Amino acid sequence: MQYTVSSRGRPIGVTDLGFVRIGGPSRFGWFHPNAEGERLMPCIAAVLPALRACNRRDAAGEACRPGARPQLRDSAEFADLAEALHHAESLDLTLHHEDGSLIPTEDIGIQDTEQLLALANWDELDGEAQGAFDEPFDELDDLFDDGFDEMLGEYPAIAQELDSDAAEPFRDEAWDRVRPWTPADDQPAVFPRYQIHVRLVAGVVLP
Repeated sequence: MQYTVSSRGRPIGVTDLGFVRIGGPSRFGWFHPNAEGERLMPCIAAVLPALRACNRRDAAGEACRPGARPQLRDSAEFADLAEALHHAESLDLTLHHEDGSLIPTEDIGIQDTEQLLALANWDELDGEAQGAFDEPFDELDDLFDDGFDEMLGEYPAIAQELDSDAAEPFRDEAWDRVRPWTPADDQPAVFPRYQIHVRLVAGVVLP
């Protein structure tokens, strides 16, 4: 089923809220903006970068939380975040059935996945941060390798069996039924750019 999202009474795009449900009043899905929606997306998506900038100050020692210190409340980052939230709230987003009837919601949020991918960019971490993250896993790898070598030393039969299995080509009936590889299999999946989160009013049920 397709739902329409409107801003101040004007349709800005559609969604099927088709993501797997996780329970509760929240629903998620891809959002497909129309021309008006594309025009508004910079405003809608401005909240995440503003929040990120504010959190960077938090990482530098200036707590970004309710009751934040005066130096944060007076900062440009905090002002940008407040402005972005105000503009997003003023869009007055609403959700509608295919027949145009209103679906009561408590909150509607739209996010830009390109911004989310930028947040996950490992290259933005400095070398010290990466080292701090990698070190525990390196230690676990060493422990595993040492324990595995010790086990093989104590149980030669296991080592011999593993060597024998590795020498034989992998065969399985289920594997034989897998369709042949095609060049399209190596092409990255292409997903829509925007996602939507809707929190329904208590008692509202969608198909």
